[in-house]
Amino acid sequence: MTFFVAAVRHLFLVCTGTTRELSGAYGEDNTRDVLRRARRKRHIWNSIDNLEIQSGDFDHLVIAPAGIYAIDSKWHATDLTDAVLDRDVATARAAARRANLILRSVHLQALEAQPLVVVWGRGQRDYPRQDVSSTEY
Repeated sequence: MTFFVAAVRHLFLVCTGTTRELSGAYGEDNTRDVLRRARRKRHIWNSIDNLEIQSGDFDHLVIAPAGIYAIDSKWHATDLTDAVLDRDVATARAAARRANLILRSVHLQALEAQPLVVVWGRGQRDYPRQDVSSTEY
């Protein structure tokens, strides 16, 4: 009976697309935890999570001594392909454009948010090493 319940649950999650939403939430939660630790250690000044505006949303906006970053968190349970990597970068760039609209709306044109992708899960190992910066908090 336990196997049957687990199988039905798995099928429900996969068929409804809920697994994608849950995995996205895991990635965002992991990044949020790292940002909290970074703030306590004063590596960043502040961060704002889950900002939604009319044209979309972005996962995190980080204000740090080195600049402002629009972060898109990803959880990848499978191997990454070039197409997935390109999509992740495009999503992060769109988040940075949205952040820059907000900065301009409060008359901070001199500041510009930079896009940043944070990858969690099995997919982490597939990112090209020359493009990756990793810091433990």
